[in-house]
Amino acid sequence: MASKQKTRTWDSLGEALKVLIRETDNFYRLEKETGVQRGSMMRLVRGERSLQLPFADKLAQYFKLKVIKED
Repeated sequence: MASKQKTRTWDSLGEALKVLIRETDNFYRLEKETGVQRGSMMRLVRGERSLQLPFADKLAQYFKLKVIKED
């Protein structure tokens, strides 16, 4: 049986990444596969910093985010 994809929407890429990082149960794997340090991710979640675009791209790919332009 094929798994159903769960569709979620956020107002911004930053908000999506914050939510998904908070929900992550394996920070070691996330850090290893994206190259984004855990400390950087935690500072993003706490609102202490924003991510640079290359790191945001890596995290978006990891979480399989899709950007859709609305008309």
